[in-house]
Amino acid sequence: MNFLKSLTLGAASLVIFSQCGGGVDFSKPESVAVAFSKAAASADFATAKKYADEGTGKLLDMVQGMSSSMPEDKKKEGKENAKLMKSAKCTVDGDKAKCTICCDKDGKDSPEAVDLAKKDGKWLVSIDKGAKENGPKGTPDSTPAPAGDSTTTPAVDTTKK
Repeated sequence: MNFLKSLTLGAASLVIFSQCGGGVDFSKPESVAVAFSKAAASADFATAKKYADEGTGKLLDMVQGMSSSMPEDKKKEGKENAKLMKSAKCTVDGDKAKCTICCDKDGKDSPEAVDLAKKDGKWLVSIDKGAKENGPKGTPDSTPAPAGDSTTTPAVDTTKK
């Protein structure tokens, strides 16, 4: 009888926690961008990798190796900044998205966008190492994408359910 009680209590807990915002909605780039940004800012690279494609995961492994020399006050500052990250505003263009994260300690959007790609129906952070080293991404001829090929979504507060 105790086993049945424990099983029921465990199942009920799973339902409750999943409805209280415990999970990330991989069908929404805003949700993934905020979760990734919070984890990365907190130097929780294992969690950040859950929201990233394979290439970005490898970059995170390199960053994690370098972060061991980061001063404790910077790590603490990153965790404090992560608490402020509540929403994202994304521009979606097919299976690519570019999201800005709100907010920093001054209440402003992050100056750097988070790039995502949709793979197998899931949005994942996809950092192009070459683009970060060589400047911002653009179309090959540096002309903007034609109007109507992209959409901008309003900021979504991922902390409320």
